[in-house]
Amino acid sequence: PLSQVKEQFFRVPDVIRNRIVFWSFPRSEREILLYSSLGDEAGGSFQRGVQLLETPGAVQDILQVGFLLSASVRECPACLSSDPNLRPPACACAGARVLRVSLAFAQRRVTAVSCSCGGDAYCAHVVALLLFRLRGGGRGVRGRPPISDTLARLSRAQLQKLAQHLIAQNPPSLVPAAQELAEQLQEEGRPGGVAPGAPDPTAGLGPKGDGRWALQEDQLRQRLRRVVKASVSSRGLQSSCAHISALIRTVREMLRCRDSNGPRVLAVLTGELVLGCWGSSGALSPFVTELWEQLASLWVSVVLSPWTGPDQRAHWLGLLQNWNQDQATPLEEGNHIADARGSQVTARRSVLWPALQCGGLQWTAPELQRVLRGDQGAQGAPAWAGEPLPLVCARISALRRHGYGEEALRLGLAVVSALRLERRRVSEGLRPAREGSPQDLVTQAANPEGWVGHPLDPIGCLFDTFLEACHANEDGHAPCPGRRQPWPVCVVMSGTVPAAGGLRDSGECSVCVAVEVALWGLGQQRALPVGRGSQDRAVRCEERLISRLVQIPLTDPVIATLRRESAALLEGGVLSALGEVVPQDTVPMHSLARYLLGALVPHDPELAFRVALRAMRTPVLESGCWAGRLCWSLGVDARVCLLTPAWYWRFQLSRRLTLMSVSPGDEVRLRVVLDSILQHVHSALLLHKLARDAATVGAPPEAPAHGQRPLLVVALELGVEAARRTRGSRSQRRKEMVTWLAECAAQNGLPALLLLMQDWESLLTPQEAVTLLVPGALSTGPGLSPGELSQLAGCARTVALECLAWDPLTCTLPSLTLCQGDATALDAAYRIVVGAA
Repeated sequence: PLSQVKEQFFRVPDVIRNRIVFWSFPRSEREILLYSSLGDEAGGSFQRGVQLLETPGAVQDILQVGFLLSASVRECPACLSSDPNLRPPACACAGARVLRVSLAFAQRRVTAVSCSCGGDAYCAHVVALLLFRLRGGGRGVRGRPPISDTLARLSRAQLQKLAQHLIAQNPPSLVPAAQELAEQLQEEGRPGGVAPGAPDPTAGLGPKGDGRWALQEDQLRQRLRRVVKASVSSRGLQSSCAHISALIRTVREMLRCRDSNGPRVLAVLTGELVLGCWGSSGALSPFVTELWEQLASLWVSVVLSPWTGPDQRAHWLGLLQNWNQDQATPLEEGNHIADARGSQVTARRSVLWPALQCGGLQWTAPELQRVLRGDQGAQGAPAWAGEPLPLVCARISALRRHGYGEEALRLGLAVVSALRLERRRVSEGLRPAREGSPQDLVTQAANPEGWVGHPLDPIGCLFDTFLEACHANEDGHAPCPGRRQPWPVCVVMSGTVPAAGGLRDSGECSVCVAVEVALWGLGQQRALPVGRGSQDRAVRCEERLISRLVQIPLTDPVIATLRRESAALLEGGVLSALGEVVPQDTVPMHSLARYLLGALVPHDPELAFRVALRAMRTPVLESGCWAGRLCWSLGVDARVCLLTPAWYWRFQLSRRLTLMSVSPGDEVRLRVVLDSILQHVHSALLLHKLARDAATVGAPPEAPAHGQRPLLVVALELGVEAARRTRGSRSQRRKEMVTWLAECAAQNGLPALLLLMQDWESLLTPQEAVTLLVPGALSTGPGLSPGELSQLAGCARTVALECLAWDPLTCTLPSLTLCQGDATALDAAYRIVVGAA
């Protein structure tokens, strides 16, 4: 700052002073856009400011006195055309209004703004003046030194004349102020007369000045209050929450630039959401739930900020504690279901609880500092002492969000190295158990706190860290802007990145490490979350990871990583949910198997088949281990409630269909898949849907002659099992199921059709057999020979007589109709009806 230069030197040359003033102006339009569009998704103020700038004569009388810039901005709404070439000069518009704009700047930030329009702080007129000065580089600006330097060159008579002229500008308000100030200067005991110097608004900030960007919290709070009220009335629809979502993105960008206004904006936003009871009335919509989780994640980064002082951190933690106790803040579990494992009353845990949990973490541990400095001796050693993985990954996330990308990469590599050592140690300890009984590998219960779906999202944090490192290396620059501050915790760091170098030295790339970490998290043996909210969060995390994995090109190193980790998951024991034996409350591996199946089939179909077959298990449905955990609170079967459609139905169908279609001609594999489906799929509707899809793949409508016979057989067996499980139910879906079963049997040929008709008693009711199965079978007659038609008709009459004997009340007319072509069968049917009467 210029004030510090003046303290060190008796006289500062004008050239040096002018260069200091010139380079103290903001240099980035990105920051101007950030503040002018604060919470405005469309960026309206910035766009209107650009239009004003492009209008000839709109910005006039630009005067820069020291660090104070002022101008007149002429605005006419009719002149703001979308085409700059069609806009007339602003001075030619009779209806234009002239607005007075002034702003103070220092340290490449705008520290104060003022505009006579009375709108927002960074209105379009302020933006137009900022862009005029920034893009023009000082052209068209009348530059003057700070007013204190100008006054120092005036004589006593000139100073007196200047003061009198200023007072004459507005005597009613300036005369009393001038008289009071003159009396203070004349009295020896008054502070104004003893203290040296006087305030100069054009001299920039002093040594203890606030160098933050100007932020008017009152305006932001009032705007947020209106937005929150509108979103609450619309029940949290995504369209009404666009402003809040844009503001969250703005806060994230501020933290990345290490702007101290980021936590202030976040505090205003959180306070207004809690005050407006946003999301506390009734069930939260998925979009609102995700926004609250983003808020909580940002607060974790704020309290873990390396450059936040202890007093400031204590202030944020105090606010978080108050919000956590407020009943308007949503709970960490979205549907407010307590843990059934204990009935004791615990402290209230809202969505902001993870930030409070991370508030006590420090950055002063020697081992942690060595890792952050990039000491080669720290590679492979644990970077923490007794901290769980989610807390360590919260540190990494905070480093990334505050622009410390290199340090985050170093800490991430140390975490991966420690996890590899831990997995190797556990694997070696399980080697004797593998040689014995498989039951020795199972634990009493799965890990109660999984990494995927955790509020701190440790796996997603590590995954993004290594992917960002890959993109930074490809682009040739770091993903964050240049630092304004050095690393505040330890000594000055070197310019190299040992973490990335360590990856290169070992022949690995950061993409492969990211894939490895994602497979660790997705394949972790973890307990099924308790409650619908936790399950939905876990599903979102799984889908997000899978979608990111799908975008990664399947290069040779990535394929090698997938094959290695897939094989390790199959032999992972207690660490893997794809192990030979898993606890009964383990999360199903449907989404992971779906990705691995699609990625590995072209390269290693045998391994892909083993992984998908192992993932068919749904342990929670294999027994009643969870049947009583939530029945007291839900009033329904807990096994059905816990496996929500988002988790269960969506993945089982597509994965099992893919598993059958990848080996349509391999009868041995299809038989293994079929046995696994019949063992692990407990829904008859899902079996029927799977059977129909398998039949479509086995005999496509566009080319039925090129179908796969084994797949049609599997489809028929699945359809038979679905009919057996739903025998006796009365619904329209049951009618469709039986009709399709007859069609599928006809596609498999006459032997399959005859076998189905002979075994009708275990699958169908008598009425279904004579009204649905037999007519459907006879409708396939045009494609059969005369001998086959005779055999089919004889079997149909036999079924009709059997059904008539079982249920003569409802089967009389259909049975007589089927038997009327044969005198012997018709006579037998007649005798059965007479005997029943």
